[in-house]
Amino acid sequence: MADLRLTASRYPADRALRRLIADLTSGSPRFAELWDAEAPPPLTDPSPRKTIDHPAVGPDHPGLRHAARRPG
Repeated sequence: MADLRLTASRYPADRALRRLIADLTSGSPRFAELWDAEAPPPLTDPSPRKTIDHPAVGPDHPGLRHAARRPG
């Protein structure tokens, strides 16, 4: 839902996207309920840092692990 909200806010004139949202809203009462609910404010950074918590390795921050390594 959050990704769709973000995409809809980025491309408000996209007719196909508006049609998709209308179809989902009319076809699913649950979608309509969630879509009409008050949405949190959009993220200021559309690409927030992600953390993967692998059961064997533990937390990992893709992208940061390479930046942290320095040849040595």
